[in-house]
Amino acid sequence: MIKALSTAVKAAGKVFSLPKVRQLPQVLLPATAVGIFIAALKSDTITTENRWLIKYIIIMIALMATSFFVKQKALRYIGWPLFVILPAACFLLIEAFIHNPFEIANKIFFLNLTFYYTLTLSVLFLSKRTWIAAVITAALSMGLGITNYLVQRFRGTPFFPWDISSAGTAANVIDNYDFDPTIESAAIICTYLFLILLSIRSSIKLHFNFRWIQPVAAVLCGALFFGYCAYLQTDDVYKRFSLYPYLFSPGVLYKRNGFIVSFLSNMKYLNVNVPDGYDQDAVEAILNEYKDVDTGISITPEDELPNIIVIMNEAFSDLSVLGDFTTTDDVMPFIKSLNEDTIKGWLHVSVVGGNTANTEFEFLTGSTMAFLPAGSIPYQQYIDRETPNLASQLADLGYKTTAIHPFYASGWRRNKVYPLFSFEKSIFSEDLPWLSKIRNYISDIAVYRHIMSMFDYKNKDEKLFIFNVTMQNHGSYTNSYANFTPTIHVKGLEDQTRLTMYLSLLRESDNALRELCDYLKTYDDKTIVLFFGDHQPADIVANPILKLNGKTIDEDSVEEREIRYIVPFVLWANYDIEEAEVDAISANYLSTLLLKTAGIELTTQQKFLYSLYEKYPVITANCYIDAEGNYYQANEIYENELLNKYAILQYNLLFGDIEEELFETNGSEK
Repeated sequence: MIKALSTAVKAAGKVFSLPKVRQLPQVLLPATAVGIFIAALKSDTITTENRWLIKYIIIMIALMATSFFVKQKALRYIGWPLFVILPAACFLLIEAFIHNPFEIANKIFFLNLTFYYTLTLSVLFLSKRTWIAAVITAALSMGLGITNYLVQRFRGTPFFPWDISSAGTAANVIDNYDFDPTIESAAIICTYLFLILLSIRSSIKLHFNFRWIQPVAAVLCGALFFGYCAYLQTDDVYKRFSLYPYLFSPGVLYKRNGFIVSFLSNMKYLNVNVPDGYDQDAVEAILNEYKDVDTGISITPEDELPNIIVIMNEAFSDLSVLGDFTTTDDVMPFIKSLNEDTIKGWLHVSVVGGNTANTEFEFLTGSTMAFLPAGSIPYQQYIDRETPNLASQLADLGYKTTAIHPFYASGWRRNKVYPLFSFEKSIFSEDLPWLSKIRNYISDIAVYRHIMSMFDYKNKDEKLFIFNVTMQNHGSYTNSYANFTPTIHVKGLEDQTRLTMYLSLLRESDNALRELCDYLKTYDDKTIVLFFGDHQPADIVANPILKLNGKTIDEDSVEEREIRYIVPFVLWANYDIEEAEVDAISANYLSTLLLKTAGIELTTQQKFLYSLYEKYPVITANCYIDAEGNYYQANEIYENELLNKYAILQYNLLFGDIEEELFETNGSEK
């Protein structure tokens, strides 16, 4: 097998050694460097701090051009020194995209270096050519570095292994983001291109006196490489190298442990751990314990059940949770004015800056991301069968269930997940080509008017459950648009382009909700509207508010970190309901609150959640909070016996033999 692999690599090397193919990158690489440099000068601001980087890039480009006038034989004298230095340079460069690599502790520093050297040596002994090994290492490092940089920039969290499966969703929204390079990122990319060019021009071919040396060396280096990758997924590596262990702050994790160590060690979380004590008997024991819990709900007769509209509004948040600020106009006057027949308060979610589908998953299923790998997306990784949830429960009660998402059907696999969630009908942007847009996204008001038309034309005896995930407020917030002009500014801030756009979009969402509620006030049938945000915007939008208040978030403080995961929710009805203010609730409980308000009997699973909420009103991937307001780290959750019961129920829902009785009410006839 090794011989066959070596032969294949040799064949590939011969193809790439053809003069025309070898010369092509030697022309394209410096041209690419020049293009990136020009783009950076156009998009970034030149300051005293980055002037030296501009001079550095110019020197790099000059050296790349000069290399063409040096004979390839002469360049071979630097071949081995360059080859020895290149893996270390790749490590430093990939870290430099985000932070200073020399901030990493010495032991962890060398642990990261091991990856680049073992990879480079493995390819070298397979191919026998230094340029192939160098190009593969440098290209892989540069690709991962740019990806991590862009994900950090626009989502606020690092690049995780499971993000690879999100590539399709990312491609759907990529046109709406500004990818202009900064001078710092341009300097890093140009350095990569310089190293690749020099490696190609100074290539050396290995010669062995004995044929057995190459395959033995390749096997040993390959074994070392794969053994290293496997070792990073063990608990021992965290103890021996004092790695930062807290997944709830992934930004700090990647900075302290280095990109490649963090990325590879996170791969162990691709598989979900089975909770302690999980088996069918444990599930049935919880069922028997909670099936007769008295929730005190006044059950609404079937013919009086209300219509239900749920709106999960993209990136809708109230940034006043970060600190005080004054705007030129009120951002959400209608929501603030709602008091009568209204329950509203603060919702804790598991994500920030992106991964909308996780808040959606928590709300619909009553599950929590606390029991799933950090950064994972259940819609893409775990939902592959019919799964009991709010939509299936309401469908059993005779509701016509419709999901509306005014963007591509493939996003987060919603076109696959919604049918598994018992949505009778799914509507995506492909089905709504006539709806008006704000910027490049279908506007909230256009979708709400479509919902109003559904109410206008529904049969009198029909009950509707409409679940709408909006898109209007999706990033990016930098570009200018002919169809939308931002109007709301924060007083006392200089650089607030993104924040101005974001706050102005929120005002449009508030206006749209006002129009929907005004319509329903005149509607005869009882109807409930639940409106909530899925997450706060990314750091690049929110940080000006923190800066204005002289604040920084201590990532080691669970209380401080949690303020970035709080959004508002409003539950309003066009008929009499008991008003309330909710200080704290997490997304996994929100559907239970909705059903309780509507007078719909809870399933046994929801009765468990109802009881759990009284003791732990907030459970997210970041922390959990008890009824007395005490904060706990998310990694302590399995130590709590009651919360471990929750983990058992959730594991049964997602991966076990689903106990149907858990999702039935006492009045069910299944």
